Amino acid sequence: MKTFQFLPGSIELEDKVHAKVISGVIEAVFSDCHGYFGYKLTTLGRDSDDETPTFILITKEYGVTLIDVLEGTLKSISEHDDLDVWDVDDEQVVSRDYFIDMYTDEIESRLKNDPAFYSRKKRKVIVPTTSAIVFPCNTSTSLSSIIDVEDAFAELITCEDLVSNITSFREDLERFDCEDTVFDKIVSLIEGTYIFEDKYRISTSKVDSDKLTMDDLIQESLNRTFKQDEAQRVISMQIPDGPQRIRGLAGTGKTIVLSLKAAITHRRLKDYKILYLFNTQSLYQTITQHISKYYVSEAKRAPDFEEKLHVYHAWGGKNKQGLYSTLCNTLGLAPKTFSEVRSKQDPLEFIFKDLLDKVGSSIEPMYDMVLIDEAQDFPPALFETVYKITKDPKRIIWAYDDFQSLRDMKIKEPDVLFGLNSEGQPNITQDSLTGEYIGGISKDFVLPNCYRTPRPVLMTAHGVAMGLYNKDKIMQPFDNRTDWEAVGYQLLSPNKDTLVEGDQVKLTRSEASSKNKLEALICQHQYNATDLINCIKRENVHAEIKYIAQKIGWLINNQNVKPEDIIVVNLNNRTGSKEEISRLRIELNELDIKCVSPGFVESADVFKVPGCVTLATPFRAKGNESNIVFVFNCQKVVQDSTLRARNAFFTSLTRSRGWCYITGHSDSMDALELEIRQIKSDFPNFNFVRPSDSKIAHVRQLINTSQAELLMLEKSMDKLKSNPEVLLQEIRNNPDLLRYIAEGLE
Repeated sequence: MKTFQFLPGSIELEDKVHAKVISGVIEAVFSDCHGYFGYKLTTLGRDSDDETPTFILITKEYGVTLIDVLEGTLKSISEHDDLDVWDVDDEQVVSRDYFIDMYTDEIESRLKNDPAFYSRKKRKVIVPTTSAIVFPCNTSTSLSSIIDVEDAFAELITCEDLVSNITSFREDLERFDCEDTVFDKIVSLIEGTYIFEDKYRISTSKVDSDKLTMDDLIQESLNRTFKQDEAQRVISMQIPDGPQRIRGLAGTGKTIVLSLKAAITHRRLKDYKILYLFNTQSLYQTITQHISKYYVSEAKRAPDFEEKLHVYHAWGGKNKQGLYSTLCNTLGLAPKTFSEVRSKQDPLEFIFKDLLDKVGSSIEPMYDMVLIDEAQDFPPALFETVYKITKDPKRIIWAYDDFQSLRDMKIKEPDVLFGLNSEGQPNITQDSLTGEYIGGISKDFVLPNCYRTPRPVLMTAHGVAMGLYNKDKIMQPFDNRTDWEAVGYQLLSPNKDTLVEGDQVKLTRSEASSKNKLEALICQHQYNATDLINCIKRENVHAEIKYIAQKIGWLINNQNVKPEDIIVVNLNNRTGSKEEISRLRIELNELDIKCVSPGFVESADVFKVPGCVTLATPFRAKGNESNIVFVFNCQKVVQDSTLRARNAFFTSLTRSRGWCYITGHSDSMDALELEIRQIKSDFPNFNFVRPSDSKIAHVRQLINTSQAELLMLEKSMDKLKSNPEVLLQEIRNNPDLLRYIAEGLE
């Protein structure tokens, strides 16, 4: 793996000829260092990119190194208003040496945010910051006749023997040689992601205490330097020259990566019009806060959410603009409400297809970049609409939650999503995601590291969702090694790239791909890692609700957990769901614990209200996270023959940053408890036999059945349960049905 990486940013868009050449020299000369360098990586609050050095290098070996490149020939210097003015190719510009001096001040100001990097006694930043200016079009003789080298702030490098000159520059740099934790802090400060932390937080760590609460352990697990990992940095700080797909599990940082990409592009390319599109209404505040925090720290002003950067829900509503409602208003259509189309198989698909059918030819490109969060939730008609509203070269970046939908275990390729052109060919082909754009920007990117959900919780969610330990082998596992690796697993056996029927499969998930520190912390304090998963059976749903209310009271009163750090999710999405949430709310109110119920009592975008427990459905919980998660009515996981409850279970469990409580009732809960017990027993591995092709085909057929058909089947099954003689008669009259049932029970 490369330890020193180049982030080209917008260098290709701006076509800086000399900068591109010199970037290759820098990469070669510093190739053995640990860190990275980027083109115009951060302005640090300077007024414009013109005041930013061409390259910034951040390495463990040398701290911060700035290298500026003059794209032209320096001919003379004059003085105006106490500033040196350079005559470059008959254009007058303020001295680059002056700007690099000012930028160094900004670097040191950022580093002072961490007291460990600033000696107050010496009034000096201890992290070295060194700079150079490269003059590709000047010889050393011509340059020395223009500039007094001794008076220059930065070292001056000319075009003669460029590799040798930059090598000599490196040899003269002050050694720093810092540890990983120090490097992480430097990167966080320079990149600006430190603004997502609690500034000047005083550590109240009690990890050495014998009397630790659950909240103590959770808070310690969250106490880390907020920096992007290598994968997140590469994807957030690059501007692709066309379509780009981002994939990753829940909690890998897709929303913050897209928010940073939006803020960085908005800052770097002021004329760009950008759209950020999402599906979960409660995410609106999170997204706008992420964008604003970073943008304000970099640009010293608020983002232009009115004209240049739109953050839209896919549909829109009375209080907030959305893509559909805005397009309808622009094109003279009356937007349909959810109540008008709720009976449709896929209401979102219906409204965008209706829009395309009526005025598709009138939709004009209006955005230079479109960022799509929660892409797994959106239908092809929406993607086709996005294609139409995006200017060439179709800079559309869509982020998928791998595994958020059993229906789309294999995510849809672009040739299915973005529609067809007038010749019947895909607007964006699958091949268009192969390889890289110029500058090494990947077209199809995987975020491998899960920061939110602890490994035992994530593996329980996966194991149940895929049915790996289900006695009836209802499962749809990946068959390719690369697919397992993409979601963070290593295939230990069999030693081959493609799995087939009957293979005894062993997978493992390493600690390296799970960045939540809670697992390690609880193991240091006499817990088992799998104690994060608690499975509880009660005699009925009323007893479940009573147990949950009492447990929440215990967590708040005995373990110092804040009410807003608790989410309760009801897996029952049919009759009685609203009443069950209301009953739980009453139980909690009797314990003087306040609650919010997004979409039931409070607005759908209300979530994580201070002092209140959140009571939600799996749909409302999506896109959110919490320290403690309760999931009740979990017997539905086994009872639901459509497998949708397994998908909902995965979504619900992966909201958790800490402990999970899984409750249910009836004999079906016994079956789920057995699955979870086997998953915990094998942790951190999965062991299962790859089922027959026919079984997998049956499951895939079921998974790909439409929502409308599934509802009809469920209603039919309810009738058959009340009159089983009808089913017996159908089996007698249809031998194929009996054979199908027998195969499914094997």
